Amino acid sequence: MPQESNLYKAYKLAHSDRVLLIKKFILAIVIIVCFGLGSVYILNCLNNFSSFNLTMAILLWSIGVFLLPIFFLVFDLPNFLLWNLGISLAPFLFFLFKGQWNVYFFVIIGLVYLLLLISRAYMKNESNNLLELNLRRIVFRGSFFLLLALVFVFVSLVYSQNKLDLLEESSEKLIETIILQIESAQNIVDVESTGTIDSILKNYLEKEAINLGELDLSTLETEEINLENIEINNIDKETLLKEMKTNLSDLLNVPLTGEEKLSSLIVDWVKNYWLNISLPMKFILVIIIFVSLMSILKVVNLVFYPILVFFSWVFLQILLSIKYLTIKKIGVEKQELNIAFK
Repeated sequence: MPQESNLYKAYKLAHSDRVLLIKKFILAIVIIVCFGLGSVYILNCLNNFSSFNLTMAILLWSIGVFLLPIFFLVFDLPNFLLWNLGISLAPFLFFLFKGQWNVYFFVIIGLVYLLLLISRAYMKNESNNLLELNLRRIVFRGSFFLLLALVFVFVSLVYSQNKLDLLEESSEKLIETIILQIESAQNIVDVESTGTIDSILKNYLEKEAINLGELDLSTLETEEINLENIEINNIDKETLLKEMKTNLSDLLNVPLTGEEKLSSLIVDWVKNYWLNISLPMKFILVIIIFVSLMSILKVVNLVFYPILVFFSWVFLQILLSIKYLTIKKIGVEKQELNIAFK
């Protein structure tokens, strides 16, 4: 069998390098396009919600996220550092093209870049320590930092559209849910807490009037009486209601009209409290909030991690089946994921 010439060997080597470069380029571009277009659909959802925008945002972002562990494993560090910049920038390209760029984007992009770098370092290190390619263990090591990067991107997109009122509404709904759950657990049925402050206070006055014997329950059962017109101890009910609202407003240091819900009143009180506390106390609260959020994200990661493992494994099998990727053996038993040369 004739031996291959040095020229032919050099050609084959150059060809394999070119194939490797092109395949890496395609993989990185697919991830960048998914994040870039996915962010556009997210912004469309925030400004003009539709099921199509939501579906496309979820689909594109899911593809990008599930390909990231593969991207982390097959790219060497120099190439990763370069393409990671494009991936970190991709969710915010819309603002760059629209001329809506803001200085704070540089901070967010830097944080996302750093978190993806940390996530890659943990996954790559775990892969290097394993003999077999165990995707479950590899992804687990870096999934939390990947999740944290996604949270930073999403919050930044919401903030960029001046949609902080969505976060406030979500906070109010969460507080309402907590209140209802507490009432249900404690069997509290005497006080309505889901209506406006006026309705809650009026309901409270009516219940207190009954409890104090001002009203006869048997009378309420047999006669039609408008509770709105009842006076308590000869004091006009509206005057008493007004005094209660004034006292409550002074206590919480929050303007009160009576049309607010209990949940919105709590949110307003928290915002007002934050504005008036000292700087050292703010620093302490920021630390407490940060630790609490990290704890919550660790719980969320318990759900995010198996989803990421499963769908990354699906994409890995697809890319292996079409010979886009290959599992290379190093030595006798060591396995490493690489771009296929052919």
